[in-house]
Amino acid sequence: MDLSCQSFFEDMEFARALERSKVDPPAEGLDETLGQQLVAGATVKVTVLDVKSYGTVCTLESYPDLVGIIESSQLEKSLEKGNIVRAGILDVNLSEGLVELSTKGELLLQNQSGKSTNSKGKLAPGAQPVHPPIGSSLECRVELVKDDYLVVSLPTRNFLIGFVSTKDFNLQNVQSAKRFQQGKVLSVTVSKHPSKDTGWRLVLSTVLLKSPAKLTNRSPKKVDASTGSLVKGTVKEKSPLFCLVELNDGKVARLDVTELTDDVSCQGNPWGPVTVGSFVTAVSLGYQKTPELPKRVLYLSMRPSALKLAGENKEDAACLTSRYLRKGLAKKSKVLAFVEKAHGEWIWLRLSPSLKGRMSALDFAQTQQNSCGVLSSLKPGTPLTCNVTRISKDSRMVELSPDESKMASKSVGAGSVVPCRIHKIVPASCIFVQLGQGLRGRCSIVDVQDEFNDHPFAAFKEGQFSDCYVLGKRVNGHYDISFRRSRVSKLEQDPVNDPELSSLDSLSIGQSIRGFVKSISSKGCFVTVGRGVDAYVQLKNLSDTFIVDPLHVFPPGTLVKGSIIKLVPEKNQVELSLRPSQGGTTGEKGSLSDFKEGEIVEGTVRKIEVYGVFVSIERCQISGLCHISEVDDEFIRNLSERFTVGDRVKAVVLKVDQETNRLSLGMKPKYFGTQELHEDPLTPAVAEDELLDEDDVDSASSDDELNDVEELSDGEDRGGSPFGAGTEIEASTRASEEEGAPESSSSEDESEYSEAEEDHDIEPLDAAPVVEDAEEPEEEKVEPMEEDTGAPIDHTSSKVRREKKRRKQEREKVIEEAEARLLDSNHAPSCADDYERLLFSSPNSSFWWIKYMAHLLSLGEVDGARTIAQKALDKIHYREEGEKLNVWGAWLNLESMHGLPTPKDAVARLFAKALPLCDPKKLHMCLLGIYERMHEEEAAEDLLKTMCRKFKESAKVWLRNIAYLLQHGRGKAAQAVLDRSLLSLPRRKHLKVISQTGLLEFRSGSAERGRGIFEGILRNYPKRLDLWSVYLDQEIKQGDASRIRSLFERAIQLDLPPKKMKFLFKRYLQYENEQGDEERAAAVKQKAMDYVENKMG
Repeated sequence: MDLSCQSFFEDMEFARALERSKVDPPAEGLDETLGQQLVAGATVKVTVLDVKSYGTVCTLESYPDLVGIIESSQLEKSLEKGNIVRAGILDVNLSEGLVELSTKGELLLQNQSGKSTNSKGKLAPGAQPVHPPIGSSLECRVELVKDDYLVVSLPTRNFLIGFVSTKDFNLQNVQSAKRFQQGKVLSVTVSKHPSKDTGWRLVLSTVLLKSPAKLTNRSPKKVDASTGSLVKGTVKEKSPLFCLVELNDGKVARLDVTELTDDVSCQGNPWGPVTVGSFVTAVSLGYQKTPELPKRVLYLSMRPSALKLAGENKEDAACLTSRYLRKGLAKKSKVLAFVEKAHGEWIWLRLSPSLKGRMSALDFAQTQQNSCGVLSSLKPGTPLTCNVTRISKDSRMVELSPDESKMASKSVGAGSVVPCRIHKIVPASCIFVQLGQGLRGRCSIVDVQDEFNDHPFAAFKEGQFSDCYVLGKRVNGHYDISFRRSRVSKLEQDPVNDPELSSLDSLSIGQSIRGFVKSISSKGCFVTVGRGVDAYVQLKNLSDTFIVDPLHVFPPGTLVKGSIIKLVPEKNQVELSLRPSQGGTTGEKGSLSDFKEGEIVEGTVRKIEVYGVFVSIERCQISGLCHISEVDDEFIRNLSERFTVGDRVKAVVLKVDQETNRLSLGMKPKYFGTQELHEDPLTPAVAEDELLDEDDVDSASSDDELNDVEELSDGEDRGGSPFGAGTEIEASTRASEEEGAPESSSSEDESEYSEAEEDHDIEPLDAAPVVEDAEEPEEEKVEPMEEDTGAPIDHTSSKVRREKKRRKQEREKVIEEAEARLLDSNHAPSCADDYERLLFSSPNSSFWWIKYMAHLLSLGEVDGARTIAQKALDKIHYREEGEKLNVWGAWLNLESMHGLPTPKDAVARLFAKALPLCDPKKLHMCLLGIYERMHEEEAAEDLLKTMCRKFKESAKVWLRNIAYLLQHGRGKAAQAVLDRSLLSLPRRKHLKVISQTGLLEFRSGSAERGRGIFEGILRNYPKRLDLWSVYLDQEIKQGDASRIRSLFERAIQLDLPPKKMKFLFKRYLQYENEQGDEERAAAVKQKAMDYVENKMG
């Protein structure tokens, strides 16, 4: 018996040493030193890294390459991330770099009486522990249960740590060490004292079980789990929303967070003393089927009312159900719900295992002090007291709202600061917001900031939560709001660079004010200087120099500064001059010094070369180069396929080189953060009833502004300034501008907002009206009539002749432009006829078919877009499978937004239709992306399971499944999918799947699991430089300097070819130059020199 125990541990240590020597021979001596220092029973100082369901993960002081694990049963008290404590060593496995620890007080006290250790855990000289004599019999307590042995403590010997082999001949009938339980008492005999052969372990052998009946009970008594019965068990796994309880007969039941309390006003942590390893008494609710689980599960309840009922009246307890049932809820009733997740504009809640609810995040934000972090503050399992507002009859969904008493403090009214959600951003105009309770608001571009800048909306994005100040209520029932800091924070005493302006009382002639260009035409432009206050700038007052294209220099949204030259307060009219000579700014940038690195600019493509794209910057005469490597994150083979001359683009200034007079630009999406450079052609249009009135979006067409322009135009027609005869203008200037002066408000608006419609509606051959003034025979001449009044025109009037001439020139110009568009092959189509002509010549181009569908969607013609999709599938050649697949994907996207009766049903119906006609794997991938955008998690999971069955030999499918699970925080499920994939995939794909899973763990899952995966790969492929490089990259991103340097030290000890070693040394030196200091960099250089000398010598 003693010989078998000794030989087992000796053989185990020999096998581990042999394995280490094959992988890394120099590490054999190092492990021997560590084995003497990290002995069982010694204490070390540890730092908690993370708290997992299986235990607490920590690092050991002075041993950065080792990882410590403290099981839940070995914790004296709960620990949190970052805590630094002392722990006792129970077991050490150097081959896996794992140390089992305990923080129990009695195991730590044994060092004070039996032995002492230094800071590293090594025994101090002259302080060797007193071991019991060999052959003596003792009682021990089981601390850890391993596959082949037990870790025990000796209470009568100052809790010394010993090891008992379960492969003893006396225990040959025991099938596994798992039959032993932690905390059980055994009688053991001392077999051998610690030595190098046994891995410095105190070897024990068992002779008799203290409670043999419990161990030999092969069939434990079955637990009554019928509804209403009391059961007892141990918590094995715990999450914020539920925990798994193992009953005494081995059954596993589920205790939901909704079944912990009867208090509707519960606050804080509802779990209380329920932790992993604790014993609980609960009431069985029977087996139930829930949507989130594939099979029926036994549910428990720990509500005090349920426990009381089960103990007093078992007959009534047999009818127990979950706390909330859909049929038992009533409107306006108060319930307790628990947060599942917060996403978008909704907070998803759980009322019972089978009943879900949702609450508007905006309504909840009204009960909080900080609206900006409303979603991030809600963790899964957070209890919320809610009111029932609506109960859905078709699904298990309940509409909820926060407690009304808490919402009363933030009612919407003039002068109040309330939370809002950004609904839509209209560039160069305004921001539409949701204010909760169905209310909506609008923030003008001049109410966004206290100090105007070129990008006023840069700090906002759609879906963002923020606080806003309510200015007042509009006629249409919506509200005017402000995001100005002085308003929201109510810091009126702070100076404001661009004060609010709602009337002209505070303005005076000669004063300089700033505003944003609202619209511009060939006659002048409007500048928004205040809420409801727009200033007019004549064309001659835009600049001191001649401007060829005013729209190019002053696009809508441009920040300008002007000087007031005319005021009519009673008519709310103001005229500005942007001439620098009069104190204004033209918005132009004259030299490269005006640009700053990181600045966002807009422009048009001027020239396309093989190496890059030249962009002409707006509002200046400067061009920049965007190199082909800076256009996109992905490789681009041909820039001509992406851009055409004249395209409008957005770019970021990367470098300004004034010496060589060069401006470098970048267009990669990552430079713009969350902003999208290109809109999805099938992005859903905003429903009309969700936005404000059209007058709010385009206030230039309001009646007040039309009246203002009419007044200005009347003044110009009389030959004076826009405000009448109050301003003298030179005769030459008046004569040169008389033809171009605005005639009326209607002509101004038509030229500004209907120009595109006129271009689209004019047929290229409709030229008959052009010859209106041609000479006719005397007898056929008809006296011309006024278009509006029908009165004869006075031909003696020079003004009428000029007007007729102007109209004729405009019609000729329009026809010439229409003909030029037909001849220009690079002209982008803008109407249905253009698309039809283009597709007639390129019927196999899915790009233009999808553009055509997007054009119809923008006009609200959903059925027309479906018709075009079907027509595209009929027209595209059957060999162009990729083009057809693109159209199917666009059609699926369309149905996901506008499908009937529900988008989900429409998508499923169309998918079934497309499946026999397309590449099934690619189509499944496309459908998966649509389900994720629709937040149909249940449908996405079912689809992934189907894909893994149908395409089980595809590594991409398995990796897609793993990535999905990791993104949703389901690491254990991802590990199970990885194990399944290795059974299905060919062996040549194993390394790819395992390494990619490691990368996904680092990016979306647990860095510790990622390290474990890479360590396992490198153990089998130690000379794969690409794996070392990827592993190093991920660790560098994590930022743990000690771990990174330790990994580099391991890498440079490899026996690789000189070229590969050079790469590793260069990477190491680069890291030290960037993150370390000169001393560390010099040390790396010295190691490289030593390596070269060893190779040369």
